[in-house]
Amino acid sequence: MDVFEGKAAHTRLRRITVRNFASYWSAYASEVEAARDQKLEWTEPSLANGIVRAAVDGLSRVLSRDLTHGAALSEHAPGLIGEDGHHEYQGYRFVICGVESALRIPLSAVAWNLIEMSREAFCLCVLPSVRIALWPLIEEKYPGRTASVIPLFPADVDAIAAGKVEVLDLIQFKLYRRLVLDKPDAAAQFDAKLFAEFVTLRSASGTCAEDLQTVLKATADNDDQQWVDHPLVGRVRTALESGRNCLLIGPSSSGKSVLAFQVGKSFLLGGRNVAYLNLGLLESSVAPIFSLVSSRQKGNEHYLLIADDLQGNPAAARYLLSLSSVGRRASVELPPIVLAVSWVDFSTEAVAWFDECLPIAVRSHQVRQRLARRYSNSLGQHDIETLIRFCGEDILLLRLSLDHSTVRNTCIGPDQLAELVWSARTERL
Repeated sequence: MDVFEGKAAHTRLRRITVRNFASYWSAYASEVEAARDQKLEWTEPSLANGIVRAAVDGLSRVLSRDLTHGAALSEHAPGLIGEDGHHEYQGYRFVICGVESALRIPLSAVAWNLIEMSREAFCLCVLPSVRIALWPLIEEKYPGRTASVIPLFPADVDAIAAGKVEVLDLIQFKLYRRLVLDKPDAAAQFDAKLFAEFVTLRSASGTCAEDLQTVLKATADNDDQQWVDHPLVGRVRTALESGRNCLLIGPSSSGKSVLAFQVGKSFLLGGRNVAYLNLGLLESSVAPIFSLVSSRQKGNEHYLLIADDLQGNPAAARYLLSLSSVGRRASVELPPIVLAVSWVDFSTEAVAWFDECLPIAVRSHQVRQRLARRYSNSLGQHDIETLIRFCGEDILLLRLSLDHSTVRNTCIGPDQLAELVWSARTERL
């Protein structure tokens, strides 16, 4: 498709979208209110005209791509209307609802209803005012569902109805501002300037993950010839094969990343595509993460995504884990399975955002003796026990100590080890 065809297609889509929302624009009490940009709420006369119902109807027509049949709405709770079924749109399931009057139902009850409605879908909820803050309530009750519930304020509906933004792009924009930038609900509504900046940032960032095979070749410290088989590989692989996300939890240098690499390599050997993302080292924007954890479609064929060092970038971790969670529930086709890695001190928050994941504790003692036995022919038992006591829970430090002690045929101390490691690293520069 050339530039002119692309523009023509966009123009046709915009016209169809505006026609889908004809009743919505008619529900405005005045042309002045309809034309006002960045409105914070609908006026009482517009609400009396049924503008919330008209907004839900317009969204239903867009997601179903049906101009002839509007939404069949029912009252889910006093003041909360919605459809009983769902729509499939661009690889996701959607349900649509709206709050006609915030006075007829407590917000906590709205939140519980939306959590239930988002069990297997994105839940788009039309709200009459930006003063209704739903996300804090969702996060308090069920953090893993935050990304599933999308509040749509008057400015959001206006932008969709005018063909200024596509639904899935608006969802990405809102979740990025909420989960990554930690903005309040009102600051996540559509703004033309902020949305353009987001699109530019997303486009400029490209992909933020690497192919695991490339990572393994480039990472000298994770040379698989120096690994010992981790006893948890089978358990983790079985969980992932069943379609369940996993979270490896343990102290620094306890063997979490090596375990993740071993699991990832086993999938590579099975002909599966595996992507790797170290959040602590992420230099580009996290905006492309949405596409990374989306349904496995053309251009995104990774079977497994390893997300390392969650605690190194908490905002990016919340974003990735939340999107992965909603992807498992709302995607028509399953997205990549995620194997995440975290320190203990961030694990409670990670589990809260990583809905229905399998947390697995990783401790150094699980591989320490296996690692020591590899060097038993080169070092005496006393030297090995001395190095184990010196290194404590740090498996990486233990391996380096065993390596250098074996080369020198003697047990080296911490000061000498530091000099040797520093010398080896500087020689590569």
